[in-house]
Amino acid sequence: IVSLLGEFCDCTSMISLQIGVAQLAVGIFAVVKAEFLASHFPIVAAILLAYGAIMMIVRAVRMKDGDQSKFRLSLILGIVTLVLAVVVFVHPAMLANLMMQTAGIAMIVEGISLLIVMAQKEKGE
Repeated sequence: IVSLLGEFCDCTSMISLQIGVAQLAVGIFAVVKAEFLASHFPIVAAILLAYGAIMMIVRAVRMKDGDQSKFRLSLILGIVTLVLAVVVFVHPAMLANLMMQTAGIAMIVEGISLLIVMAQKEKGE
């Protein structure tokens, strides 16, 4: 599919085309099989994180001869992301718990801000 699309478009980077096709496929799958993806989200997220991390590391190695600060930063971020992907893959419940905690914190902040806005509105009236 990627080779066929590469023939019809003027793509400067084949990897960008590959990532685009992969994202399209995951998006279609998410729409069609949402319940499957929801139950397997941590594993899917770990795989996508690992793929992105490997791509980051590859880019870092390719720019090794250039700017050393960008090389080091890209390499460190790639390695950290890869470690996070492995942790999420090994402990998928941890990601689900983190997501629920993040959603809970967002609801608390929204609730507090709503109360503050309402209190300020009543003072102004």
